[in-house]
Amino acid sequence: RDLEQRYNALQQEEENLQSRIGEAQQPVVARYSKSGTRIYDKYANPMRTQLPLLRSRLQDVQREKKDARRQLEAAQRQR
Repeated sequence: RDLEQRYNALQQEEENLQSRIGEAQQPVVARYSKSGTRIYDKYANPMRTQLPLLRSRLQDVQREKKDARRQLEAAQRQR
């Protein structure tokens, strides 16, 4: 049961990191006016500086998730 919760938490964290990486990879930041039209700022996305850290954390989470899945499968085989 704890292994399932751990695996699910890692899966959620992986999805969040992938989303943040996707946002950080956008070349510019778009804002929206009151009428709903996009306004692009003329500066690069400041989140881009965090990409190496986000990618590193994503690799760590994916490794942990893989280990958790192995442990979960082993526990299920023992039942």
